[in-house]
Amino acid sequence: MIKTIEILIRSGPLEKYNALIIYEKNILYLNDRKYDIDENYLKELISIIYLWKEEYGNNNVIDAEEFKVTVTATDKTKSFHGKGIFPNNYNNLKELLDRAHD
Repeated sequence: MIKTIEILIRSGPLEKYNALIIYEKNILYLNDRKYDIDENYLKELISIIYLWKEEYGNNNVIDAEEFKVTVTATDKTKSFHGKGIFPNNYNNLKELLDRAHD
């Protein structure tokens, strides 16, 4: 069972998204704000990252956008990372995070 999902997206030293999802409580902390989210939001998030590889690589450009997603479950932790190289549906993750404001 998933406990938390942490998402960090930065470009150089600037944090664009710093998110912590408390899965069982349907709470999203995003850039120091708290949002209530529903089951559909969580399902969409899982569907976005479900088939991701653990590592997408690093293109070594200093200000390239970098992401790290860490999913912590009761029995294990799984992380996904990339810098300048992203999964095909990566922008869907950012759009989903932006929708928390609505």
